Amino acid sequence: MVKQALYEGLYRPLDNSDPDLSLINAINAWTAVGGPGNAGAGMKVGIIDTGIDQTHDCFNPAGYAYPAGFPKGDHSFTTPKVIVAKVFNNQSNRFGYTARAVQEHGTHVAGTVACNLDTHATVAGVSIPYGVSGVAPRAYLGNYNVFPRTDDNARSEDILNALDAAYEDGMDVINMSLGGLRSACPPPVRKSRTPWSTRSSSSNSYGRRRRAASERPFVFYVLCLNREFSGEG
Repeated sequence: MVKQALYEGLYRPLDNSDPDLSLINAINAWTAVGGPGNAGAGMKVGIIDTGIDQTHDCFNPAGYAYPAGFPKGDHSFTTPKVIVAKVFNNQSNRFGYTARAVQEHGTHVAGTVACNLDTHATVAGVSIPYGVSGVAPRAYLGNYNVFPRTDDNARSEDILNALDAAYEDGMDVINMSLGGLRSACPPPVRKSRTPWSTRSSSSNSYGRRRRAASERPFVFYVLCLNREFSGEG
C-alpha cells in the first residue's frame, strides 16, 4: 500500500565558498566592483584590538605589495598584507610591550574584515570544510594593539592614541570591537590633534543616544552597549 507520494528532489554539490558571505550579500557587493579580486582592493583598514597575527594563513602576503609610505610601526610584525603594527599602552616602555598578537580576538576580527579569499582554516585542530573569506579580502590591514600580551583592559587614552595614529597613518576605515563597564561609557571621544570628523553613539539598556560630529568628512562610529550604564552619554 502506498502511504505517501512525494516529488523527486534535486541535489547538488555543496558550495565550497564561505556560506556566511551570503548572509550579508557580500558576494553581490563583490560583483558590483568586478569580483572578489577587487573587493577591498587598495583600502586600508585599521583594527584597534588585541593585535593581528600576521603569520596566520588568512593574511598570506603573496600577491600584495606595500603601498607608498608603508610599512609603519614595528616591521617585525608587518607584511605587505598587514602594513602597520603599533602598540598603545602607557606602560609599554616599562614592560617591553610590542604589537605582537598574543590574544586571538584581534586576529579573528581582522579575518572577518579581510581574510584572503577562500583560505583553508582549522579551528581547534578541526579543518573547516570550505574556504574562509573576509568581507573585503583584498584590503590591507593595520594592527593597532591596545591589549598587548595578556592585558585585557585598555585605557581610554590608549584607545584615543590608537585612533589618532590610525587616522594619521591614512587608514580608510577603523574598526573597534570593544566593550566596557561603566567607566568606559560614554565612548572615549576627544578633540583629536587632527581635525577629523567623528560620529559616536552610546546606547545603554534604556536606549538613549547622543551623537557628535565635527567638520571633516572622515567618520568613525563607536557603539557602547552596557546594561550597567544607565546615564546618558
